[in-house]
Amino acid sequence: MPKIFPGEDGAEGGESTDSPEKPRSSSKKSAGAAGSSIPRIPPPVEGIQVNFCKAPTCSNFGVPPNPISRRGPGSSSHDTYVLSGGISKRGTPRTAIKCKLCGDTPPLKSNLAIAQEVARLMAYLDGEPEPSCQNSACAQFGLGVHSNRSRYMSHGRTAHGSPRFRCKECGSTFAVGGPTTGQKKPHENREIFMELVNKAPFRRIMEKRDICAATLYGKIDFLFAQCLLFLGDREGKLLERLPLGHLSISVDRQDYYTNWTRREDKRNIPLHSVVSADNRTGYVFGAHLNFDPRFDPEEVEADVRLDDDDLLPQEYRRNARFWLKSDYDASIAATAARKRYKGKKTVLDAAAARYATAADREDVEVSDEFDREMQLPGTGMQVHGEYTLYAHFQVLKRSLAGAQSITFYLDQDAGMRAACFAAFHEEIQHDFVHAFFVTVKKEMTKGQKLAAFNEAQKRFAAAKASMGLLDDEFIKIALIKEQLPLMKEIGGYKDKWLLHPLPTMNEPEKALAYLTARPDSQVSEDQLAKMYLYGSMYGADRFMELIRRRLSPLERALSSSSAAGRMWYGYAPYNPRIIEKLLLLLRVYWNYCFVPKGSKDGKTPAERLGLAKGKLRVEDILYFDGNKKP
Repeated sequence: MPKIFPGEDGAEGGESTDSPEKPRSSSKKSAGAAGSSIPRIPPPVEGIQVNFCKAPTCSNFGVPPNPISRRGPGSSSHDTYVLSGGISKRGTPRTAIKCKLCGDTPPLKSNLAIAQEVARLMAYLDGEPEPSCQNSACAQFGLGVHSNRSRYMSHGRTAHGSPRFRCKECGSTFAVGGPTTGQKKPHENREIFMELVNKAPFRRIMEKRDICAATLYGKIDFLFAQCLLFLGDREGKLLERLPLGHLSISVDRQDYYTNWTRREDKRNIPLHSVVSADNRTGYVFGAHLNFDPRFDPEEVEADVRLDDDDLLPQEYRRNARFWLKSDYDASIAATAARKRYKGKKTVLDAAAARYATAADREDVEVSDEFDREMQLPGTGMQVHGEYTLYAHFQVLKRSLAGAQSITFYLDQDAGMRAACFAAFHEEIQHDFVHAFFVTVKKEMTKGQKLAAFNEAQKRFAAAKASMGLLDDEFIKIALIKEQLPLMKEIGGYKDKWLLHPLPTMNEPEKALAYLTARPDSQVSEDQLAKMYLYGSMYGADRFMELIRRRLSPLERALSSSSAAGRMWYGYAPYNPRIIEKLLLLLRVYWNYCFVPKGSKDGKTPAERLGLAKGKLRVEDILYFDGNKKP
């Protein structure tokens, strides 16, 4: 099991640990068991350090506390943070950090846990190992046959037609199979893929094709593996700084639930994904689920009991990113005691209610909540949502290095703000990245939406009549600028919210808050107004709606008056990993193969972004062979 603890193997103070997957020596005990002191702040891992002031207007923004604090005359260490210890509501130690300059109090996070999540989310980019000599004693062991052709010679084909090669060094032979080697019905791969992304229930697929559940799940495993290989090849180009121009990315979260597997324990497993999509091209950069299937809950809990790792502050634990049984019990108690705030009237009321709800949490960045009708997965480990969020933005930072500039439109979530700032603080300070909160009043009837939209159209028509023959965009920007002095200040960060004067049918009542305003920013009023004008959650919301409409296991729940608060999801899976696989299948299909009816340019999102030259056939993905690349 991959483990590491701050302070071990040279990871003391402010030094960076070498790897997020470095094993912990069995001859050593953790700092908690040995009684040794833990670092002042969690040390950086793989270049990741997220513990600093999150207020862009502050000089400490992006500057972490000094890992070593020295006080008294002659000390050369000057720190602009105050760190103090305390006890959390569940009775475990908790470290608090406070910026002396602005008073911001960001919760500490485990850089190790974030690095582990980043490694998990980016593993698909490593691709498939190239076939090579299988003799471990040979000098050519591990030397790929395609990149070292002179070291191998062709040696015929297998009975299935796969090419064989002979190693010139040791004489051993090996075969290189294709994607469908060993499959009995490869012709059904495409049909099953299309059924899965077109809301066919699993039982109907099995009935139609006369196959058993094991066969269907085997097909899903194959489709998932091929999509990973294909996506790793294509999105690897993003890491090479593919020119992307300006990106307008909306980010939101979506909840899913699995059904119970035993009648005597009718509790659902709650999970969610973080979705990022470019509003202009429609390309979905990620739909990351807070679930790691590689770990066994019993083994993790046993590891925790070795030295009471869960009694340490979470940011210093070996298993900080995982939901443990003790975390689950504490969450139930906290959820029952927590207040609920609701915005009853306007979209700004809803924004204020969200701030109040977050402020009532012990950690404002933690939005995961458990109650007694929920349970943790029996296989695989559920990841704390905030760590998946932090990792999601770290992945975006690496993938979008070729962008000229980025504007993020975030769902109003304190954890999302913190994760975005942690990853892009340098770019924010140079005006390369901007971020907004966006909140939309969704509880409106179709008639109310139409009325709001028509009112906006009248407002625009009146402005156009008064301004003469000016460009439409100029008029819209002018309407936005009229709203700037009327913005309302809400929340602990004193975010200023603007009511959008030109809502759409999809977002009929909308408000935005500019989160990255800085005193030394070079952004003009016109530029700012333009970012407000085009602020939208459209990209992420469209894909999340597609998930509900096209993935049968992830449709919304059914409930009954006799369910005692429980929800039954008619086609939901019992294994959380199926959710991860279906999300990837749909993401690949949407990005590379799907052109909606009525599309103005007839292009896929990947074409618009520059990752494809045309619409791809499903077969191009399902039979992709990385070993046959030119």
